[in-house]
Amino acid sequence: DNATPANTVVCTFDIEVIDTENPVILNCPSSGFEILVDGICEAILPDYTGDITADENCGPVTTTQVPAAGLVVMSGDVTTVTMTVEDQDGNSTTCTFDVTAIDEIAPMITCPADIAMDNDAGACGAVITFADPVVDDNCPIVIAPGTETFVYTGAIESWVVPAGVTEITIEAMGAK
Repeated sequence: DNATPANTVVCTFDIEVIDTENPVILNCPSSGFEILVDGICEAILPDYTGDITADENCGPVTTTQVPAAGLVVMSGDVTTVTMTVEDQDGNSTTCTFDVTAIDEIAPMITCPADIAMDNDAGACGAVITFADPVVDDNCPIVIAPGTETFVYTGAIESWVVPAGVTEITIEAMGAK
């Protein structure tokens, strides 16, 4: 007979242990990551969730990334990425790092033809005017002729050049 004797009382109660400890991110990337632009002056933000590991005392964690992978970013953009690691009890930890989109595709440039001309009257040199170089790039162009730097606008530029041979170097740098 398994009956409770008449002079015995039974009570029950629950014990709930609540996990209040946040996970610990073991390897938050440092800022300075670079993603390369692929030919069209845009890049796609990678998925960094698989790169994050965390120490958690009570079970599995979920890692999320904001902004999410797949975001289109332009060359030169610096995007702050926030990684959040959350455990099954809602405890979470975040870390942030910056990702920079870098254009590593060199522009193409065709310089003007060589110029030969007489000096200006009474001067030991001449004001030289030449056509703009032909420049093409996947991103906006910056032209740097000699020591003078200007944003390429398609306008004809002039310099005072001394007598003799002066080499003019024009460098086209794509946006970074």
